[in-house]
Amino acid sequence: YSATDDLNEPWAVPLSDTRLDRYVESAALRGDAGSAVLSGAIQDAQARLNLSGLATQGRVNPDAVLAFERLLTSLRQDPGLARAAAQKVADSGRAAIAGTAGEPRPIGFVQVDDLLAVPGCTPAVLDAIREQVVFLPAATPVNANTASAEVLAAQLPGLSLADANALVTARRNASFRDLADLAARLPGRPTSVDPALFSVGSAYFLVTGRVTIRQATLQLQALVERTGAATHLLWMREA
Repeated sequence: YSATDDLNEPWAVPLSDTRLDRYVESAALRGDAGSAVLSGAIQDAQARLNLSGLATQGRVNPDAVLAFERLLTSLRQDPGLARAAAQKVADSGRAAIAGTAGEPRPIGFVQVDDLLAVPGCTPAVLDAIREQVVFLPAATPVNANTASAEVLAAQLPGLSLADANALVTARRNASFRDLADLAARLPGRPTSVDPALFSVGSAYFLVTGRVTIRQATLQLQALVERTGAATHLLWMREA
């Protein structure tokens, strides 16, 4: 376990198509596995803008709304979607708080596809933002070592997309060691970086796997949480 996570680590390298019969010792089973091919990848969920922060305890978080607006603008989408999404997340939170024993729990925002419940969020909009946003079960900072330039610029007010791209280029050769290192390389060299906004390590990861057997393909995605040396599965769905 490391205190930092960056895109130069082994977990960030996708698993290319691999025949499963390479890992089957039994001759009886090898014939069935011969037609099966496995591939997959691990992505840092904290490289994305965590939309769970749009509302807390049923109340809209204005700073999180502004961050989402900046991201939508950089992705050439309607920034008005941010406030509409925040209101839906807040409504869901209030419904959960007001729920009583015996009543069914309201459907909350867990996966990015849940944004389709927000007025104005079409499948085309969702495709445009899917790789940049996430819903996590807790408030999380953005990992400055793995986030895209668009997410970095959205998370930090005043950081231009050009400067964010420069940070992404610079970290390829030298990832951020800690928040002090990040502050020293930010434009204007602030004295510190808010740990609620940024980190250099992550606890949440998205794991995608695809198995192809002859003409059939099954693709799964899972969200896992890493706590120290332990890993916990939070949800899994067909992707």
